[in-house]
Amino acid sequence: MSGRSTPPPLGRRLAAEFVGTALLVVAVVGSGIAASRMSPGDVGLELLENAAATAAALVAIILRSGRSPEPT
Repeated sequence: MSGRSTPPPLGRRLAAEFVGTALLVVAVVGSGIAASRMSPGDVGLELLENAAATAAALVAIILRSGRSPEPT
């Protein structure tokens, strides 16, 4: 045995990519909308809020996925 596992089927990988991309798009767009409503007129603060919310969403998505890449 070489210790290698077979990759998931193509359909499952495509679905995972689609779901992950959709979650990231929702997080980025949602954080942009929220930042513009929370701090109208202060572009610097909007950017900071947007970056913080996007980073938090990315961490949540990564932690929620529950799997780490297998070493090669």
